[in-house]
Amino acid sequence: MLPFEDYQDKPQTYVKHFFLENYLERLAYNIFNSKRPSIDFAYIDGFSGPWRSDAENYNDTSFAIALKTLKKIKRQSFRPGASKSLRCLFVESNPKSFADLKGFLSTVKGADCEPINDEFETAVDKIAGFVGNAFSFCFIDPTGFKDLPMNSLKPILDLPGEFLINFMYTFINKHLTNEDDDTRGQMDDLFGGGNWREKIAEKRNEGLEREDAIIETYCERLKQVGKVKYVTSTRVLFGTADRTYFYLVYGTNHQKGLVEFRKVESRTVEEQEKVRNILKYEQRAKRVGTDDLFAPLAAPISARQRSFDELRGRNLDKMEQKIRNLVRLGPCVYEKCLDALELPYVWEADIKEILKVMQQSDVIELRHKNPRGRVATYGTVIVPK
Repeated sequence: MLPFEDYQDKPQTYVKHFFLENYLERLAYNIFNSKRPSIDFAYIDGFSGPWRSDAENYNDTSFAIALKTLKKIKRQSFRPGASKSLRCLFVESNPKSFADLKGFLSTVKGADCEPINDEFETAVDKIAGFVGNAFSFCFIDPTGFKDLPMNSLKPILDLPGEFLINFMYTFINKHLTNEDDDTRGQMDDLFGGGNWREKIAEKRNEGLEREDAIIETYCERLKQVGKVKYVTSTRVLFGTADRTYFYLVYGTNHQKGLVEFRKVESRTVEEQEKVRNILKYEQRAKRVGTDDLFAPLAAPISARQRSFDELRGRNLDKMEQKIRNLVRLGPCVYEKCLDALELPYVWEADIKEILKVMQQSDVIELRHKNPRGRVATYGTVIVPK
């Protein structure tokens, strides 16, 4: 993808594309290098656009970034005798954008690409038919919240694969308590109907911040509507304000996907803070009229805003409690602990660290498959003392 400087006034889009590219690299690598004799991978891009593209060959769009990434990994993977298929479906309702999209796709080689000129909501059955039994990844990136009624997404949520939804928190939060009948109905559709307002209120009463209660409720509702084992999220912030712009909501039935998602999240957090440090410096320099070329580099790239530290701290405490409760039930394998990665901003290294602390505190014994093993990993048996 293009460097940050080429995204001009779209830092959130850059961060979103950084995440998408990095996750697709890991997903495609795992799919195309699997041991299955026949590999069929379907990529779906809902709300494809292009929208506000400033780059030649649409290199700043999700569809171009996804195609480039997937084709590269497919080409680089080498499994003698394995059949590898890459099929891509792009959905766009705007006639002009669709014409641009179709023109671009006509030049693509190395992947079977099909564009659909339709509303995403009405195209879900076509999408499910296109995917069939293939492993799929569906990227759903609307420009607002009115086009994502949850119950209409069920055919997508039930597919044998994964999804990534842009939950437009800024706009949703603004209208969440709007009593206008139309807006209230749109919110009911977004959350899948039912008692979602009561669920948010319950979480608030349990001590959650309003924002955390909203995104948790949305993730839980997706689980209920679809056949999805894991649903979690990561957030993308405004360029200079310490506020959430949107969430990327991820769903999968595969624990390996959850592990990869958190690895990419960790890298994206660092990249996002680097970009935000640069933007904050530029904003400050413009305001006071100074220009220190080394200031952005001097700012700590790993610096976190206070709200991030608080959320991560709370979730690390929850992760530790989950693992301690799990161990109390008796011996378990390391893989069981990885379900705690469904908590935002909890990474596999954190789980390994708490198991190490518990071992050093003589609370558990770690029995490794490899007699020389020192750190908990796949196959390690955790035995309570």
